[in-house]
Amino acid sequence: MKFGGTSMSTSQSWQQVKDIVENSTNVCAIVVSAPGKSAEYSQKITDLLKSISVKRAAQENWNEVFKNFTQRFHDIATQLSLNTVRLAKDFENIESRINEGCSEPEILSRGEFLTAKLFAEYCGIEFVDAYDVVVISSEGKPVFDKKDVPKITQSMVVPGYYGRGVDGSLAVFSRGGSDVTGAYLAVKRGATYERWSDTPVCFTDPSVVNDARIVDELTYAELGNITTVVPDILHPSAARVCINNGVTVYVKNTQNPSGTATRITRQRDYTQHPIAGVHVQNDYTSFTLQQIGIDESVGHVYTLSSIFKDFNIPIRTVSGGGDSIVFFIHQDYILSGDLEKIKKITENHHSFNNPTVTVREGISFVSVVGDGMIDQYGYFARIYNALAQAHVSVVSTGSPPSEGVIEIFVSEKDSKQVVEMLYNEFV
Repeated sequence: MKFGGTSMSTSQSWQQVKDIVENSTNVCAIVVSAPGKSAEYSQKITDLLKSISVKRAAQENWNEVFKNFTQRFHDIATQLSLNTVRLAKDFENIESRINEGCSEPEILSRGEFLTAKLFAEYCGIEFVDAYDVVVISSEGKPVFDKKDVPKITQSMVVPGYYGRGVDGSLAVFSRGGSDVTGAYLAVKRGATYERWSDTPVCFTDPSVVNDARIVDELTYAELGNITTVVPDILHPSAARVCINNGVTVYVKNTQNPSGTATRITRQRDYTQHPIAGVHVQNDYTSFTLQQIGIDESVGHVYTLSSIFKDFNIPIRTVSGGGDSIVFFIHQDYILSGDLEKIKKITENHHSFNNPTVTVREGISFVSVVGDGMIDQYGYFARIYNALAQAHVSVVSTGSPPSEGVIEIFVSEKDSKQVVEMLYNEFV
């Protein structure tokens, strides 16, 4: 069972998690993340620790940030009547290690470390340090070794996110890596993996479609297509660990523990629901290069991609046809003035011949996901028929249904209506 930062953010949520654990059977490991944001606390614990690391590296005073870090745990411990004397000793040890010049991964891992120690005390369950049971490669990937399987017959609480590097140092996964810890332990213990979240996996965003239905089953392939739009379902590395080792994942909702869980597995029955989700992501921009004869030229997509690479801007989708090339980019990756600079460089580039360059903002990316579309027909027609009835035009399309996903770009002003129409059509 793995509980994320939101589930561990307050003493009230700790009580809720404890109830879930105590009402579950055959639990061999509980993995916890460091506390996330809450109504009372505007920063995640790991963000505070990152700030401490940055300030230490710049030789700036980090005492105030460290006080905020310790106060968060002190508040939780006090509200749950836990031993604050032992906690104070942990604070002293961590502060001493930072002053001694410990590594950044060690600093970043202390949120999970303290959360697991405190939660183990709160539940009366054994604490096992992740350093002793999780091995991480120099590339930040899990390393499996049968001799490392913990010989523990009862439940244990394990910190997420970090472990022992192959060189013996403390190492961490990428952010969100507590998911990987949970998957890792599920493999080593021959167990199923429950990933607990404060939101269920729905066929679409409930803020777009009221009372959107919960997905009861997903394949890993569908998960991969959905997480390009809805990233916080399961960490990609955790998904790879599970699929490579035959682990079944259940995504459960801490706000409704007895509600529908989403089962993630290799295959599913598509009879009831060939479609697994209709999802939207806003804030895209299109960059269109138009030039007569470009479809007969060689290397123009490469050249334009290289210009974007120089600005460190990833391209979500390449589209176009005839005399045009269209790149779709999410605005999170665009700094102020970047596209204007790229536009000028493109217009004056020796590889192009008097091109027309157009930038359009306010575009949404909508994906219809479902392995039930593979080797079937009629899905494009149903999508375009639904959009025609709503009098909505499509900016661009991508990914054929043979890949289990159809992607369309529409104007952001139409995105909510598009999702509602497609949800009603397919779900």
